[in-house]
Amino acid sequence: NDNTASNTDTATVDTVNPTVVVALDRDTFDDHHNTSAVTFTFSEVPSGFDASDISVSGGSISGLTQDLAGDPSGKTYTATFTVDDNSTAPVSISVGANTFTDPVGNDNTASNTDTATVDTVNP
Repeated sequence: NDNTASNTDTATVDTVNPTVVVALDRDTFDDHHNTSAVTFTFSEVPSGFDASDISVSGGSISGLTQDLAGDPSGKTYTATFTVDDNSTAPVSISVGANTFTDPVGNDNTASNTDTATVDTVNP
């Protein structure tokens, strides 16, 4: 009679790709309202995410920081978007696929594209 206990090895599997949602605080820009906060909300804490991962048209992103005060989990980043002067080019902000990873190395999926209208042309 063999009553030998068998060992069962287990492993944790994480093949879920992280996501990010982009949200501008404004949906229109003009000479008097030419900046906006932009928030990047992640499904998992991102690894390797920086301003070069953000695709922007119609302006520029500055001051990208992880918002640990507003979200201690580390899943939220904020930045300032400044629209181009003397322009009617629409704003578009997004994060492409495979630009950052989650803590175990899974590549991200592409974000939504947040847009806004612009008229900073002086009459």
